Amino acid sequence: MFVAKSGTGALGPTVDTIIANANTWAGMTAVLVTAVIQTAWRYVLFGVVGITIASIVYEQAMSAFNIEKKLLKSGEIRYERKVEKKEEGEKKKEKKEDPYAKLIGDMKKFAKQIDKNDRLTSAQMIGRFKNEFSILSAKHETESGKTAERLLGSIEKEFEKRYG
Repeated sequence: MFVAKSGTGALGPTVDTIIANANTWAGMTAVLVTAVIQTAWRYVLFGVVGITIASIVYEQAMSAFNIEKKLLKSGEIRYERKVEKKEEGEKKKEKKEDPYAKLIGDMKKFAKQIDKNDRLTSAQMIGRFKNEFSILSAKHETESGKTAERLLGSIEKEFEKRYG
């Protein structure tokens, strides 16, 4: 049989203490007040933590889906998806940018200086050019891509002629 000790434990007053105090009106009032205070404290604590977590999750969801909350003058709340408008200049600039330009420039510089490099350096540079070209050709299909492919072929032929 379980026998509770008198006094207080880690979780508050023990069963024996509560029963002993409950035998008087003052004791019953103290037990009731203690229970109400503990319940209120837990309610407030869980409420604050719950509301904080809910508001953080709400804001993250609004941000993730680009949704903006607007309060109208009539008192209504409207949720709208944010649409980023690009300026005309930015659109034209994006369309005109050639993804192969840097690669072609590097290959032209290398083609002019191929005789100054040793075999290992030249082979490494050609490997790098092949790798960059394969990545770019997988993403973009433009006229300059064909130019880069021809230039890469001519560099490989020159390499084979010199070191092959």
